[in-house]
Amino acid sequence: MKDAQKEKNPLSKRDKVLLFIAGIGLAIALCCQGWYFWPWIGGNVIRGSAYNWEKCDELLVPIADAPSITNYSSYTKRQVIKYYHDIALRREDDGSIHTCSKWVEPIRLFVSGEPDEEDLATLRDACAFLNSIPGFPGISEVSSKEDSNIEILFTEKIMKGINGTFIILSQDDADNVSEVIIRIRNSLPREKKNSVIWEELLQSTGPMNDTLLTDDTLFYNGKTDIPRASELDRTLLEMLYHPEIKSGMDYIQSLAVFWTHMK
Repeated sequence: MKDAQKEKNPLSKRDKVLLFIAGIGLAIALCCQGWYFWPWIGGNVIRGSAYNWEKCDELLVPIADAPSITNYSSYTKRQVIKYYHDIALRREDDGSIHTCSKWVEPIRLFVSGEPDEEDLATLRDACAFLNSIPGFPGISEVSSKEDSNIEILFTEKIMKGINGTFIILSQDDADNVSEVIIRIRNSLPREKKNSVIWEELLQSTGPMNDTLLTDDTLFYNGKTDIPRASELDRTLLEMLYHPEIKSGMDYIQSLAVFWTHMK
């Protein structure tokens, strides 16, 4: 009888525990390599790092003459799409998965507090960069707070340990961003301050999360002070402001657009 039971249960209790631990270790290793496992997104199963690419052509009705996204020579298409997912579809405050948000109305920027000349020069450089993004609605300075929809305040009245922050004050019914306030700590060292100005202004336009997937971005959640937007940051904004991307789109809807227009 004992021999029969051994044949029915060939694995000992110790073997089963070791097998379970090995399985957990494999799952963690795959996640670290970017193999995300979600049961369902938008009604489509996404398996491993492939993200069910075969479904993309079925989900998209292209706009005629929509521009291609080509500015990502240092990365593969799949890498860039994963970075977009992590940065543009998550939120820094909770890290959970959201739909995307962007501006459709021109941004009217009012600068307040006590900025110095280099702060203003850095801010204008960042605005010029944003105005070079295809599909971006434009950003310009205005002379009064009442006429603005983004205020950037240079101040020391900011939470301890925070270098800069942005708060979305309002969005319209389609999830488009419509009003933002940005705060920058005025006493930051020069290089750090320039980096924070760039980061907070760009994040207020839609890519709202920090990431640990790569340090080649203003949105890296680690110890780095990239002085201005990188090639990857430009690509992420070109993706977000592509004419086929609309506020409120989830991951699988965005994926269909990118798979078609990223060359």
